[in-house]
Amino acid sequence: MKDYNGFSGKQRERAQRWLNKAWTAGQLARPIECVACGQTEGVIQAHAEDYSEPFRAGVTDGFHLCIICHAMVHARSKSPKAWRDYRAMVEVGGRAKVMKSNQNFLGATAQFVNRPITADMFDWGSPPARRALLEIEVSQDEAAERIGLSSDAAERSSTAAVDPQSN
Repeated sequence: MKDYNGFSGKQRERAQRWLNKAWTAGQLARPIECVACGQTEGVIQAHAEDYSEPFRAGVTDGFHLCIICHAMVHARSKSPKAWRDYRAMVEVGGRAKVMKSNQNFLGATAQFVNRPITADMFDWGSPPARRALLEIEVSQDEAAERIGLSSDAAERSSTAAVDPQSN
């Protein structure tokens, strides 16, 4: 694993091993629904912004995300426009269409980061109760400040939601 959010790849691997053991032992339930978009089909993974020890439920597995939301979270600094557009679609009820080709990080990145985000890439429902993608963005920016990196969260999070019918 790569370094992320001020935590080394080795620390992130330790956290993943802890999660795997907790899931196998039945101490934590495996993720079954994306907290960002509500997706229940396809791959659902645990994402953390905080990998500090002691590892614990609700922090080390703080965000259960579908593979597409997870890939977008990790690609947000590389493609801010795709991130903003994707997050805006999710916040108004978009749920990325699950396809065999987008059920791994490379496929999800190819489909959603490397081309324009459009309404036809989503199934539509009610907006999510929790704005998890914004929570992740804000916590990332707080972490960046903690480790001395600059942040432009205020500008990114003030971007108005995209009207899915206009794309």
